[in-house]
Amino acid sequence: MCNQNSCNNNIVTLVISAIAGIGIAAIFSFGIISNITVALWIGFGLSALSLLTLSTILAFSRTNTTQHLNQCICSYGKNLIAGIIGTLVTTLATLSLTVDNSSTAFIIIFFLIGLFLSLLIISITQILWCFVTKNCCERFSYHNCN
Repeated sequence: MCNQNSCNNNIVTLVISAIAGIGIAAIFSFGIISNITVALWIGFGLSALSLLTLSTILAFSRTNTTQHLNQCICSYGKNLIAGIIGTLVTTLATLSLTVDNSSTAFIIIFFLIGLFLSLLIISITQILWCFVTKNCCERFSYHNCN
C-alpha cells in the first residue's frame, strides 16, 4: 500500500518548512510578535489536536473500506508525525522558559518551532488533498486524476 513515491514531495515539504522556520525566527528576533506566549499556546494546541485527531483516524482506518485514507496517511504520515511531535516538544520547552528575543538559543528554538509547525500544517494539507483527490477520482471517474 505504501508504494507511492512521495519522496520528492517530502523533500519539497522540508525545504518549504525550513524557509518558514527561518522567517519565523527572523520575525521573533526583530520582536515583531508582541505576545509570543499566545502564539506558543496556539502552536501547542494545534499539535495536540492534530495528535488526537491522528490517533482517532488511525483507530478507525482499519474499518475504512475504500483504503484511500490509509494510502494518504501512508504517503504523508511520517511528515505529519514529525511535525506533531516536534511542535509539541519545542513549544512545551519554550513555554517552560522565560523568552528573550535577543538570545541566539531562542532564535534557534523559534526556527525549530516554525519548521515543525509549518511541517505540521503542510502535512495536514497534503493528507486532506490526497484523500479528496483519491476519493473523488474513484467515485466520479475523472480522467485527469493521477
